[in-house]
Amino acid sequence: MGTLYLIGHGIGNEAETSPYALEILKKIPVLACEDTRKIKKLLSDFQIPQIPMSKKFISYFEHNEKIRISQIMEILKSGSDVGVMVSRGMPLISDPGYVLVRACYDENIPVKLASGPSAFLHALLISGLPTDKFLFLGFPPKKPGKQKNFFEKYKNLDVTLLFYESPRRVLKTLENLKEVFCEWYVSVCRELSKEHEEVIRGSYETVLKKLQDQEVLGEVVVALSKKI
Repeated sequence: MGTLYLIGHGIGNEAETSPYALEILKKIPVLACEDTRKIKKLLSDFQIPQIPMSKKFISYFEHNEKIRISQIMEILKSGSDVGVMVSRGMPLISDPGYVLVRACYDENIPVKLASGPSAFLHALLISGLPTDKFLFLGFPPKKPGKQKNFFEKYKNLDVTLLFYESPRRVLKTLENLKEVFCEWYVSVCRELSKEHEEVIRGSYETVLKKLQDQEVLGEVVVALSKKI
């Protein structure tokens, strides 16, 4: 049996990629990637040879995950190791991988982790909001009604809530949720680990006003808390 490696890498700055992850990437013969072009560029940037040509890349993302699992499982059962990578950060965190990990355990195939940064943990630590108890919610629903219903379930929890949102939708989302979280504190964290990393934080009204006055660029993590 081969081993399945879950490989993390930088969320904005590839220097965050660990030496252990790079060692795994040097020896792994098969990589299942959310975006094969990005991962090939990563290997090139770190001068990791993609030769011998037997190093195989498999396109593996949310919408083809079920189809690819049988292919990846066959490779693992043949004795070859397989690495799983997503475009940024860690696999399985609002990204594919969980179903594959379950399939491996069902077949007694070992799973190992070459850990890396995660955007929501990075955001939590720089948000200025409480870190003792928190809940990560992934990507919320896009439609306003479903979105409100989704967050209503969590408004009475005494935890810091974190979620991912598109920079194009973050203002609209926060405006839509004002009725639910108007008394809460907010941190909008963007461009994490990049040169222009920014945390827009304060009361709900303060953050809304700041977002209305500027264009939001880059991937966004929103953190919400009843207290500071």
